[in-house]
Amino acid sequence: IRASGQVQILDSDMHSFARAAVISDSTDVTLRGNNIYGMRVDGLGFAQVAQVVIEDNFIHDFARPTEGPAHADMIQFWTNGTTQPSRDIVIRNNVLNSGTGLFTQSIYLRNDLVDRGLAGPEMFYRNITVEQNVVINAHLHGITVGETDGLIVRNNTVLRNARSQGKADNPPLWTPQIRVAETSADVQITRNVTSKVTGYGDQADWKVDENMLVQDRAPRQPGYYDLMFVAARSGDPAKLASFAYLPGGPLDKAGIGASRLGVALNTAMGATADQTSEGQTAAEARIRVIGSPDVANRFTFDASLSLLPEGVVLDQVRFDWQIGNTALQGPSITHVFATTGPQLIALTMTLPGGTTATAQSEVIIAGPEVLTFSAATGAFTSFAERDPVIVPNLSLAQGPALLGQGAAVLYFGPDLIAPFFEAGDFELHLRLRAIGGYEAAGEVLRIHQSLRVSITGRGTLDIRFNTATAAQLRLRTDPVAFFDGNWHDLVLRYSSSRGVFEARVDDALIGTGETQGLTRPKEHWGLALGNPFENRDVFDGELEYLSLKVNVYAQVEQE
Repeated sequence: IRASGQVQILDSDMHSFARAAVISDSTDVTLRGNNIYGMRVDGLGFAQVAQVVIEDNFIHDFARPTEGPAHADMIQFWTNGTTQPSRDIVIRNNVLNSGTGLFTQSIYLRNDLVDRGLAGPEMFYRNITVEQNVVINAHLHGITVGETDGLIVRNNTVLRNARSQGKADNPPLWTPQIRVAETSADVQITRNVTSKVTGYGDQADWKVDENMLVQDRAPRQPGYYDLMFVAARSGDPAKLASFAYLPGGPLDKAGIGASRLGVALNTAMGATADQTSEGQTAAEARIRVIGSPDVANRFTFDASLSLLPEGVVLDQVRFDWQIGNTALQGPSITHVFATTGPQLIALTMTLPGGTTATAQSEVIIAGPEVLTFSAATGAFTSFAERDPVIVPNLSLAQGPALLGQGAAVLYFGPDLIAPFFEAGDFELHLRLRAIGGYEAAGEVLRIHQSLRVSITGRGTLDIRFNTATAAQLRLRTDPVAFFDGNWHDLVLRYSSSRGVFEARVDDALIGTGETQGLTRPKEHWGLALGNPFENRDVFDGELEYLSLKVNVYAQVEQE
């Protein structure tokens, strides 16, 4: 549709094309109540439009090729080839669900003319509202909005459907988030449920508030899917009921996220019903994984929210669990793992009459290591994800890593040290040698707004530590002969259960302070060895060894 006005596309069923609709140079456009699926490329595309309402549509299960350069978008806006920005846009109350299809970008409003430097504020989008949408997909562009003047993103729920992700081992790429161009003006991002909000950096005319960050990788960390939703990880991704807010959970009646998920629906909007051919509700086994907050290797597996046929109650159902060589029974069981690494949990649910339904889940039993470096290999290794990863672009030749002395700051993004955030305790161990005498003094490391460590010219440590709840701890230690040209072991330890932060050098306690609370949540900043902002001196020296651990004081039970 081109160069048109008063356009309405209502209650239509569109499937099996390359694209459902492309609308350009048009005004007063409404798309409402449409069922769009099986597309090979895009759902809805827009360029140079005004007064557009996109609401109550169900866009799902694309049939795009698994190979090839084409990227698919469910709702897309662009500026390339246009002379005026799109304006006065409302994207409201839609369900965008990759379902059993391959991943796509979901709501993607790139402003390519501006971000390529071909236009300025005159081509910013104007007056965009994105609200009450459910996005279930497996690509980081969950809700992405380019340069805009006047943007509201509120009460959306943006979740990952792991069964739609691509083949590459790249979890950040497959996790949808909310992303807004940082140069946008007059922005509100409020009361959303998402894994991450990207673009905010204390801009004066932005309001970013009351967003709930969720994740599906760490059962013992806040925001884990199984603590928030009915069956977002193990349920049928085509059914919206799998993503309903957990009754009594943090999102239940909280007014955060898309309100339609506050109702325990049994079917997705327009999706396959939970009915068998005989008209009975189909059984679905669902596994919720609940990690113990105090014991690192103890987990509870709960199947009590499994979907049962009408007239069948929980007491009539047999639940058989298989965890390695261990067999257990019951709707909810607790298991202690003896080894670290990925662990498979299998559930068989047997109904009266012998009908069965099965489900599987996986948990990663994490060891304490988060990040390591050894001069023997020259490699930095992150243990933040399912398998250890050698940090790309930071693998050095064998030997110590250079700090300061004009070299680039070594930086590890927040995803590489993710277990550090919202941890109850940690231990950070570095083996350092100063080069250049007392003039080597400067900032050793920084996790911005969480932890900052400098060595002064007197050989004292200047430490600033922030937890999520307490006032900043400022600690100046006793002096140490850091500048004698010898290697020194610096160990920082914090335990929230003890309320103590301590610094040790070469096994001697040189400073201690009291504070409380978990470490701060993950935001925009990771670990920098040196000062990443270039506004103060950086410690000049070498690093021979590094070990960052969490759960140092966590209890571990024997199986």
